Amino acid sequence: NPPTECIPFKIPMKIVERILDERYAGDGTVHPSDHLLKLKELCELFKVAGLSRENVKKKLFPLSLKDKAKEWYELLDDPRHSKWKELESLFYSKFYHLHEVHRDRNFIYNFLPRDTESIAQAWERLKILLLKCPNHGLPEEIIVTNFYARLSSHYKDHLDACSGGSFTSKKVEANWDLLETIQPGLLP
Repeated sequence: NPPTECIPFKIPMKIVERILDERYAGDGTVHPSDHLLKLKELCELFKVAGLSRENVKKKLFPLSLKDKAKEWYELLDDPRHSKWKELESLFYSKFYHLHEVHRDRNFIYNFLPRDTESIAQAWERLKILLLKCPNHGLPEEIIVTNFYARLSSHYKDHLDACSGGSFTSKKVEANWDLLETIQPGLLP
């Protein structure tokens, strides 16, 4: 077999510095999803020829850890050969405790818009909960259906009108897209 060519890559030093400045310790002071979201955002600021975003995250992930979290990573069986989704899942299993996942899933499932919120404001607040708990396991259909069910009749009428009939009779993807397009301040 001919030798495989090793293609060098460069990750911008400013990105590496930011990652090293905000490493995750696994001590409960930073929510694990906040850490992974920050890593994802930093990885989206640049591209590396020959490396997928997933592989860039895999390369930067160990640099983003310290203390208990770094020890956990070093004890994994061959993490450099794992897929990013596997590492992410293992990370959540270790640092996002099951009782916290259940609590946050319940916040999502039982989400209640505030009386003073517009549809857009309530939807934005729900999406923040979804970002915080990416492993909630709830189908989009349940999320959208529960969101709609808990809106005031005025807002339900508005969504029905925007969807050209009954909001609940449309496909979940269409409803999700509609909720994404509603702008704050369009309704009282």
